[in-house]
Amino acid sequence: MKNQGLYDATIQALTDRGCPEDLAKSAATVVANDDSSKPDLGRTGEDQKVIQEALPYLLPL
Repeated sequence: MKNQGLYDATIQALTDRGCPEDLAKSAATVVANDDSSKPDLGRTGEDQKVIQEALPYLLPL
């Protein structure tokens, strides 16, 4: 994992907003391993799907 702090913060932010822990951990893994030098941050199609599922938990109510 590239960024443990970002991983931890992402899990906290998602679970604080009611995201299931398994989804929060999956999304946090994706975010913590993003590579800004690659197209789509180096995310696979599966990675993008996970982020799309988690994103509503971070949007304003």
